[in-house]
Amino acid sequence: MPSRGPNPTPIDRGQTFNLVQARAGLPSGPVTALVANPQNATNCGALKDCTFYASVTSASTPSATGVYVSHDSGQSWSAVFTSATLVSGGANIITGATTYQLVPKLAAGPNGSVAIAIAQVQSSPPQGDGQQLTGLYLSQNGGGSWSALKVPDVNKGVMQGAVNLALAIDPKNSSIDIQPLMAAIRA
Repeated sequence: MPSRGPNPTPIDRGQTFNLVQARAGLPSGPVTALVANPQNATNCGALKDCTFYASVTSASTPSATGVYVSHDSGQSWSAVFTSATLVSGGANIITGATTYQLVPKLAAGPNGSVAIAIAQVQSSPPQGDGQQLTGLYLSQNGGGSWSALKVPDVNKGVMQGAVNLALAIDPKNSSIDIQPLMAAIRA
């Protein structure tokens, strides 16, 4: 079987999979999104200096939901958005989340921009509201600080927020105009 990298991993066209253990700083739990900084150098993998963002959820402990960054190709991780993160212009919906699972999705763009969209998975109607987009956040400095954005009313009645939620930042827009971000969420 062919292999690659310093720690050979078999490549067999998806016939077998190996569990990847959590790295330093990344909590255990389902990873709901993994995005690369679009400004990574093309050889960052060989240099082990790629920047990645990962979002992690917990069905049993919603307040443990978070977003993490790695600047060394995934060897170590640090939190950039958790229940303790202060948000300007609105509330951090992870803070105080005690009942329903939160499913974050991510996008990375130019100049250190990172966006988070969070869907809340509630009981199916009529008891609950299903899966709804409940939080939208933007950082323009690689996760150093966050701003809450207005959550568009995009999925009322559809209830597929966690399943069909996607997010994008225009890679050519260095000013990070919020309208393309909103349009990408509505699409």
